[in-house]
Amino acid sequence: MNNIKNLNNLIFIFSLLLIYPAQYLNAQIEVINVKNTKVEINEGGLFYALPVTYLKIDVAVEKTQKIRGPYYEFAEKYLGIKDVIRSNSVNCKIMDIGISTFYQPDPENYYYVQLGEKASKEEKSLLIHLTRSGLIQAINDQSTGLSSDDSEKEKKHLNIDYSEYFKYQADNNFYEKIDTIIRKINIDTITIERQFYKSSWLEKSDEQKAKDAADYLEKTRENRFLLISGYQEVNYGESIEYMDNELKKLEDEYLSLFTGVTKKDIINYTFTYLPDAQNSGASEPVFRFSESKGAFDLSGSIGGNVMIQIDKIGNTSLVSEFIKNNNITNKEPTGFYYRLPEYAEITVKFNNEVIAKSTVLISQFGVVTNIPSLDIEMQFYPETGSIRKVLLK
Repeated sequence: MNNIKNLNNLIFIFSLLLIYPAQYLNAQIEVINVKNTKVEINEGGLFYALPVTYLKIDVAVEKTQKIRGPYYEFAEKYLGIKDVIRSNSVNCKIMDIGISTFYQPDPENYYYVQLGEKASKEEKSLLIHLTRSGLIQAINDQSTGLSSDDSEKEKKHLNIDYSEYFKYQADNNFYEKIDTIIRKINIDTITIERQFYKSSWLEKSDEQKAKDAADYLEKTRENRFLLISGYQEVNYGESIEYMDNELKKLEDEYLSLFTGVTKKDIINYTFTYLPDAQNSGASEPVFRFSESKGAFDLSGSIGGNVMIQIDKIGNTSLVSEFIKNNNITNKEPTGFYYRLPEYAEITVKFNNEVIAKSTVLISQFGVVTNIPSLDIEMQFYPETGSIRKVLLK
């Protein structure tokens, strides 16, 4: 009977020895916010970060340029056209605004993972996945294909080439002037007249060039009419459509010398904005916009401010109160910290007019809390710092 009792005691003690290392390890892992500089660090460890959410604001601006033709003053005289562009102008209009998010490590939420000084090397078995920038992805998780850091934003500006607007303006800028010179030669009582011709090249005036362009325009229209009316009595087949299109292009080019051209381009801009939870509900400038120049960052002085307002929806407010009332984050020892992100409504205004609205997840508007120091397997969403998967071992 005593032998059975002693055997049971040995089994009980052996079971404690098997369980002890895992429990001892869990008690030795502690995660400390780096802002807490008063904590005594006893062992080496590593750092990880939770993300902060940035807003990426993509702005598509339609830039309309009206450029007067070089012969606009003679449009009515030679072509009978009154409605022409008489002065150069530029007008910019916001066509579309896209709001998206990207993430970076939050300077206010870096954490130090400390292992206890008494744990042996064999007991310090810990696997942590981090992104390139140090954001936490997983703990003790063997999965592959975890997401990487957010890609860099792109900024594109379209440049406009003005040289092709009036490519026929330089045609025949000079003309030949021939002067007739009459010389009288007296031989005795006979007077002989001789004619000499002097040729020179002179630059045409704008009106002369306008007259030439108008004549060529009329000739082009006449040739086009003869082509499509069948005057040539030649079966051109399918090529007649090609010739008609080419003549139409030529006609439009010469006509633009008088009427001017209207050029429209879409220019894309990208701006970034870091939401601050303390400014929720407030309106702040995000970039500047000018109807004559386009969009600029806040360092410029052109145009007026485009304002952004971010309002917390409040989906984590009850969680925040629960954590505060139960003093969860102050319990020792602390495990890994994670985030519960908050939804927010984004409103962009210009001249008090709403030009864009969106709803996005913003990490720093939510709640930061921690799990107990347990032997677990976890995955995190690196873009928000929230928990994706938990497995208790």
